[in-house]
Amino acid sequence: MKHHSALLLPLLLLASSLALLPGCDVVENPIPPTQLVSAGRRDTLQLDSAERARPVPLLTQHVLLEDYTGQFCGNCPAAGTVANALKQQHGERLSVLEAHVTTFFAGPKADPKYQTDFRTPIVSDELDNVFGLSNLGLPKGAVNRAPLPGSADVVLDYANWPAAVTAQLSQTPQQALRLTTLFAPGSRRLRMKINSRYLTAQPGRRFRLGIYITEDSLLGWQKDYTRTPQDIPNFPHRHVLRTALNGTFGTLQATNPTANQEFTSYVTYTLSTAWNARRSSVIVFLADDATRRVVQVAEEHVK
Repeated sequence: MKHHSALLLPLLLLASSLALLPGCDVVENPIPPTQLVSAGRRDTLQLDSAERARPVPLLTQHVLLEDYTGQFCGNCPAAGTVANALKQQHGERLSVLEAHVTTFFAGPKADPKYQTDFRTPIVSDELDNVFGLSNLGLPKGAVNRAPLPGSADVVLDYANWPAAVTAQLSQTPQQALRLTTLFAPGSRRLRMKINSRYLTAQPGRRFRLGIYITEDSLLGWQKDYTRTPQDIPNFPHRHVLRTALNGTFGTLQATNPTANQEFTSYVTYTLSTAWNARRSSVIVFLADDATRRVVQVAEEHVK
């Protein structure tokens, strides 16, 4: 059985303009989406056509690495280096997300250098509260929000990220996830088709679909304890979480899925003019409703 849903999520334009710098952008405080309305039939037809025109991706396990960081965290640049090295190693099978979290490490400071708020409203606070990041301290991260074998800890030190990524990539996929995007630069309309297929029957389980948008290489101040002076201007913040279209942990998609059961969602979103579409990406994921563990991931560049 195949299920369909269609969503349109427009975003209010940011009141302040984006300052452009060579090679990267300065991040402005993100604003969440405001409302949901139905998408049109023309969008679904065009997305269906675009999907058919593209090669069917290989069925492999993909992984989400979340780098929990903050501009005032002096040890966080080292963690970011590990995340970027893992992305270079594993390519499209690994999606990297940089989430700025906690008031102390990511919130604006009295220091005029640290006035930009890289946090994502609601999402950053929920990640902090659910995973206890303010108490654990930074840098931390999660790999598919799953613990290492023999451990119950979901939040990991960055030294453990390589082993965790390898362990998750070695899993046999039980879900297939495909993302197709179309972007119109003039209107900044981003259209997405998300197709999920449950390869095996999974009775007693429920799954959520999450949709994130990231933007890469945003310039801002960053504290780095390995540098002198420690306050680094024009630091390139990578894969920064901009918004979660349907909540921090997604919305419920499947209950007791049967073998080869499919779900298709059509999503239309108006990208903020303050964001650089060429450096923006969509990350979609399926997660177990009970444990929040990510079971499959897909990513596409906006443009």
